[in-house]
Amino acid sequence: MACNVAQVKAAACASGLSCLSERDLLIVIAQTLASGQTATQLLAAACASGIACLDDRLLQVVITQKVATAVTPLSFLNMVGWLRADLTLIVPTPADGTSIGLPATIWQDVSANNRDASQGGANPIPTFETNEVNGKPVVRFGTLGALLVFPELTFTGDFTVILVGRVTDGVDTLCLNHTIVNHQLRKNQSGHDAATFAGVGFHSSTAFAGLSSTFQMTTWRRSGTTFSWRQNKTARGTASEALQTLRLNALMNNTFLGTGFGDIGELVSYAAHRTDAQLDSLYDSWFKPRWALP
Repeated sequence: MACNVAQVKAAACASGLSCLSERDLLIVIAQTLASGQTATQLLAAACASGIACLDDRLLQVVITQKVATAVTPLSFLNMVGWLRADLTLIVPTPADGTSIGLPATIWQDVSANNRDASQGGANPIPTFETNEVNGKPVVRFGTLGALLVFPELTFTGDFTVILVGRVTDGVDTLCLNHTIVNHQLRKNQSGHDAATFAGVGFHSSTAFAGLSSTFQMTTWRRSGTTFSWRQNKTARGTASEALQTLRLNALMNNTFLGTGFGDIGELVSYAAHRTDAQLDSLYDSWFKPRWALP
């Protein structure tokens, strides 16, 4: 018999487990899988605790993932945000074309840092599009000026931000920015590169290999006073600047080039510099098989 998240939570409480929120219950399950426990082991443990059914859509997304490796985004410390198109935590599953960011369809952060993404003012908002990449859904910024806001990320030191997605037009830009100060992390299609602006100097990567209309893993990093960028597993340059605080609280398709359309599968942020080896392991073990990356 199928059961929904509320029923699973009720069963967990009735069996003596602490009464977790629906989001926290999912995070615990995801972390259990990330620690190396298989779906079969997790299901057996759940049944032993009195939770007899775990085939709700949201739980199914996590439980049936065959995590054959211990390397996932949760494998590394200092995570400050994680948005996943395939785990929006919305019940029921959004229909194709559903607006994401409304009170009933907030894009919830699965990192436990509560950086949920929601509608910002009167701007258009993106949509949920099913079965777009490797059988997975995406969040599509397909309307000019589409914008989501989230509780501010403030990086005073090292950071790493990973965006798995694509821009879908020759003059497009997907942009993490701030609604008050001009701080940006940009993924550009027109110049095929990534850029970082923390309020002083505007720094850009070397050119990406070809157009980025397919899904790519784009990484922005800072270590000390050095910015660096990567496309998938390839280094795309560095730049130096006196240490500045970087503030981000919005995700949008940038309109300064006239259009700005793109799709996002995952967005992961750390208040730490992830090494090349760590990023390579995430690419090989998590992002590439999930999103059919090059």
